Amino acid sequence: MSPASNTVGYFISAHTNLRSFYSIYDRDNINYVFIPSDKKSLTKLLSSSLSPRDIISPVSPFSMRWWQICNPIYLYNWKKDNLKNIPSLDSLFFFDSYNAVNLFMLIEHYRKLGTNCVFSDAQPSKYVDIANKCIKNQLRKKYLNLVGMPLTPVACPFFDTYRYDHNIRATYLILKTWQEIKEIYFSNLDMPMGPKSLLIIDGPLQSIPGIMLKESLNLCVAFIEKMISEKWNIYIKGHPAYDYTSFDKTPLIGEVKIIPAEYPVEIFLGSFTRIINLCASSADKGSGNIEFHPELLVFTDETHKRNLLQVYNSNKS
Repeated sequence: MSPASNTVGYFISAHTNLRSFYSIYDRDNINYVFIPSDKKSLTKLLSSSLSPRDIISPVSPFSMRWWQICNPIYLYNWKKDNLKNIPSLDSLFFFDSYNAVNLFMLIEHYRKLGTNCVFSDAQPSKYVDIANKCIKNQLRKKYLNLVGMPLTPVACPFFDTYRYDHNIRATYLILKTWQEIKEIYFSNLDMPMGPKSLLIIDGPLQSIPGIMLKESLNLCVAFIEKMISEKWNIYIKGHPAYDYTSFDKTPLIGEVKIIPAEYPVEIFLGSFTRIINLCASSADKGSGNIEFHPELLVFTDETHKRNLLQVYNSNKS
């Protein structure tokens, strides 16, 4: 456990960071949690589950549009809004957000102050690869040079590869189980499920590429209505990136229970008799026996259907 006098920062860009974050977070520290300002559900979740004395600090997204990033006024305003008044830290932890430019701006700011910047993950070796070839063309090396990122060319025969000259170490993180995280941070979340409880992990359907929405909704609604007729208690867990579910405008909305979208779905997986994943990309790999019913989804062509099945199969492994 870290000493109580430590002032620690965490950069969390998505719900996929949560398991790593909760595994390393220490309530005894003075904690600052940096979250992109457009991640409203993530901010809502952490505001309710962390210590009241912790500070949630929104960080603006960093535009990659050339006409903004080359504009000194844009750079000045971004730094003024996001870096001018941020606290001094002993350590800054980040997880799998190494391609977020606002993270690199934070790292560069704290690196100059001598802050211990740490990539923490259950597989820290992957950061070695990323650190050696993370700034490829998709992160627009010339733009990062403009904002002061120290980049060094690395010989590569296939594409321009640049190494970020950093002072960052990678540490091995022993992950807590989702059950442990639930008991520590969400113990007050009381949801009596009953013996015939069915959780539907929503996409929503509207977000799936190539889907025929009307036809797919009709099939899903008919399936759920059949489950209701068989006395199943139906819970729908919306995706944290959306403020609606697939079924908001269907007759089901008064017959099912909605779990707030900001919660990580993994904390609920051990509480249900059955779990059906409609979107195929939610939930930690290996988190329980999750069903997928591709027959409920209708696509404009086989390519889109095959792509979704590939995502589902990769998440099962």
